Amino acid sequence: MKSKEYVDLYKKVRREVRGDKEKWMDETMQGMEEDMRRHQQEDFFTKMKQLTNNRVTLAYTIIDETGQPLQ
Repeated sequence: MKSKEYVDLYKKVRREVRGDKEKWMDETMQGMEEDMRRHQQEDFFTKMKQLTNNRVTLAYTIIDETGQPLQ
């Protein structure tokens, strides 16, 4: 069974990751809009590939000071 502290930390990290991803997407999309205004289609489509590329994310185990995985 997971401890409450671990669950709370997990939720906090997930929220921050979601926020960071949304911020990155907004910045990329603003750059795409600017590229279209400047007629820089190559840069636009490079950014489009970044947004639509499906990546597999790896999961890592969090290890405490003694080298044991957190439970």
